Amino acid sequence: MDSQTLTSEATTIFPGTAGRHYDGMFSLAYENMTVASLKDGRSHYRCVGLGTCTKDEALHWNNHVAAGDETYDVIVVGNGHASCKVALASACLGAKTLSLTLNIDRIAWQACNPAVGGSAKCQLVLEVDALGGEIGKTADRCYLQKRVLNVSRGPAVRALRAQTDKREYAIEMKKIIKSTLNLSIRKPMLTDLLPGTNDGVKGVRNFFVMNFYSNFVVLTTGTFMNGKVWVGRTSMPAGRAGESASHGLTENLQPPGFETDWLKTGTPACVSSRTVDYSLLEPQHGDEEVHWFSFDPTYHIERQQLCCYFTRTTQVTHQLIKKLT
Repeated sequence: MDSQTLTSEATTIFPGTAGRHYDGMFSLAYENMTVASLKDGRSHYRCVGLGTCTKDEALHWNNHVAAGDETYDVIVVGNGHASCKVALASACLGAKTLSLTLNIDRIAWQACNPAVGGSAKCQLVLEVDALGGEIGKTADRCYLQKRVLNVSRGPAVRALRAQTDKREYAIEMKKIIKSTLNLSIRKPMLTDLLPGTNDGVKGVRNFFVMNFYSNFVVLTTGTFMNGKVWVGRTSMPAGRAGESASHGLTENLQPPGFETDWLKTGTPACVSSRTVDYSLLEPQHGDEEVHWFSFDPTYHIERQQLCCYFTRTTQVTHQLIKKLT
């Protein structure tokens, strides 16, 4: 694949925009717009703030850049589970909504243990689905295995859990987000809130000093705001392993009086399946009778399930951990 930076060709993709400058944004978009010719003759484009995109999407992005500061009814910061729910709910109610994310390719990206539902969470997924949300439908579409937990106990503590295909789930949710009317996505990192009157807010500012205005801003902070990852006794700034943390917003939230802190999450070790002797492990198969998160039977399509496996630590494991720490 041959890739070249657009120079004079930029006037073809961005007609009438040569020589303009919008708060530092246009020069970045112009200098970093590339076109790559594929073997079949098709081309795809890549620009700052949008990632890989079609020509129409590049044009759409340029129109927004050229517009300068923008005004929305609701601004949602983040693009994980919570922010997807908020942004979709807002847009579906007719509000002009903006979703800000660090990485457009990580929309609805699940944790290292990609699962939906489970104890104390299953009923939330069902309630969101009853209100018209997408998480239950997407989980039903992308599951690898489903089990009802605590079946030996009473109905009050039983919970449906789905192990999901991490990449498929993100792809499907991204399609939904991008196709929803009234919902726009922007990539540059948010660094500050714009204070309004009477302790209110009137918008946000991103890393490129571009303002987005709204009287309603929802922060879904997740793990990225000044996030740290610890590996043994060594730490590094990160939102997730291999992904940059978000800097600036935390520092600007503190002067007005917001308290910020971190919750610790424990990440299980990832091992190559080729190094595991599955004959020594206890298999855990999915339920023969598949249950569903969504109340819409359109999404009740069974698929082949994968087997999960149990293993347990031993005294030797404990001694090894104590020795290393």
